[in-house]
Amino acid sequence: MTIKPCINPIDNNGLANMAASVIKKTLLRRDEMPKMKTKSGAKKRFRVTSSGKVKVKQAKMRHMQMNKPKSMKRKAKGQTTLCAADERIVLRNFLPYSRKKKKTASAASEKKEG
Repeated sequence: MTIKPCINPIDNNGLANMAASVIKKTLLRRDEMPKMKTKSGAKKRFRVTSSGKVKVKQAKMRHMQMNKPKSMKRKAKGQTTLCAADERIVLRNFLPYSRKKKKTASAASEKKEG
């Protein structure tokens, strides 16, 4: 039975290589901007369509349905899109990575011509 000598995976040279890679990563991080975080509540409440609009579920359908008229309940079913002002706030502050470039009328006309 032969006993193999224990080889330390991090010898002096390996330790120097590891320290160099850590220093390199920290130097790279200083040049980059920090990542923006998506609000977790916004992830659950909003969806962005392919055209860049924000879909949201209608309000007033959670509880106390017996006190609301039928017409109000009927109008509150389903989903709707946010107005432009609210859409901008949601996309800019809460869902920063869901923003899409808006298609302009001139770009659409150029595609039709080409």
